[in-house]
Parts: sequence; C-alpha cells; structure tokens
Amino acid sequence: MGEEFLRKVCGRFQGVVSRRYEIDLSSFFQGGIQEIGEVIRSFRGIAAKDFQREFSAFLKGRKDENDVRLFLKAGVDVNGLVRGQTALMKAICADSMDDFQMIMEEKSDLEVRAGE
Repeated sequence: MGEEFLRKVCGRFQGVVSRRYEIDLSSFFQGGIQEIGEVIRSFRGIAAKDFQREFSAFLKGRKDENDVRLFLKAGVDVNGLVRGQTALMKAICADSMDDFQMIMEEKSDLEVRAGE
C-alpha cells in the first residue's frame, strides 16, 4: 500500500510541477536592486530548449526583444544545443548582426560544435 500511495502522490505532484508559471522579474534587474537580479541570474534555471523556442519566435518577428532579453537576464543556457544548434548559431543563420551581438553579450562559447 505504501508504494501505491507514493505513486499517486508523485503523479499528482508532477501535474502541479509541470505547469508553466509566468512571473515578471524585470524590476529586479533595474534601479538600485540589481544585486537581486545577479543572484537570480546565477541559478541558470532556464533550459536551452525553452529559450530557443522564444528566440526563434523573436527572429521570426512574433516576439518582442524585451521578452528575449528577460530570458537572457534570468540566466539561460545560451550554449545549449537544440536540434544541433546553439542560440548563437540561430542568430548567424538568421543573418542578424544585432541578434548575434545580443547573444554574444551572454558569454557564448564560440567553440561549441553543431550537433546532428
């Protein structure tokens, strides 16, 4: 009975954990409380897959630059490969120097090799 109970609890808990929540943290990166933003940034909790989905929408004109910059401020993994490409590679393929520079500001690793 203990294992069955644990399985049920974990199943219901996973349903809550897997939901997406949006919180605007931009105020922590401005003004006199930027130190809080730096602590938040150090966590690196945003997966490359999530950022690249947002970044791709931005490159296609469907998202605002501020949305992308918030991801960057929060500390996304810009060097993570998604479908064989980093965010920097996507910016290069989009032929966008401004977007390339925006990603480079986040300490992009130029040595990351494309995946398959």
